[in-house]
Amino acid sequence: MKKNVLLVLLALLFVFADTAFFSKINLYGIRPYMALSLALAATTTFSVQSGIVIAGVCGLVTDLICNPYLGLTSALSLLAVVLADLFARRSKPKKPVLFLMLSAVLTALDMLLCLLSIIFGASVNMINALLLHALPCAAISAGLAILLSKLLKPLTKGQLEAA
Repeated sequence: MKKNVLLVLLALLFVFADTAFFSKINLYGIRPYMALSLALAATTTFSVQSGIVIAGVCGLVTDLICNPYLGLTSALSLLAVVLADLFARRSKPKKPVLFLMLSAVLTALDMLLCLLSIIFGASVNMINALLLHALPCAAISAGLAILLSKLLKPLTKGQLEAA
């Protein structure tokens, strides 16, 4: 129970940080994806279901606040959570390998967003988008997800593991 309450409070705080704080305060557009990092941390720490709920709800709230395309952020966040679960749950990697896996998933997610932007009519330089935005944001967000999973780990004490 306290796990769910804490996750809801963190999700509210991180959506606020994504939409209000980091949209104004960033370094050349480089910022962490706070809500997505929480969803990835919940996926790697608890279960894919908790990550899907956090990613879906936070993505929809972010879309309602910031995005004219309703459901785009939510769908991409859900894709990232499912990919992270496929990579992390099946192989149980160590923290450095998990960091690289999450960074790769987040970089692919950001590049998919760039491709969707091109489809919708924007002009995007893919090399600059990859090197100057996608890789730094992915590294920061993956590091935050690893830190959050370490901080959320004590909430699993006393619970039975699913077979």
